[in-house]
Amino acid sequence: MSGQMFKAQQQGLSDLPSAQAGLQVVPLGKTMNVITSNAAVPDVSTLADFARSQGFDESTVQALFGSPPSSSSR
Repeated sequence: MSGQMFKAQQQGLSDLPSAQAGLQVVPLGKTMNVITSNAAVPDVSTLADFARSQGFDESTVQALFGSPPSSSSR
């Protein structure tokens, strides 16, 4: 993709309200915003499964996301 094509796509996105572009703006302070997706946040088990698929071992996954809920607590 050429820089010119990217610039045209960027301009097209800037013409849309952020909600229509699938984005949300989260203010971090008076002069700084984070622009992120407005899609639903994945659940912890989905994130843990992704981490495993990327090669994280089980102890690292547990350190990041905690222990999986036990079936006896349901």
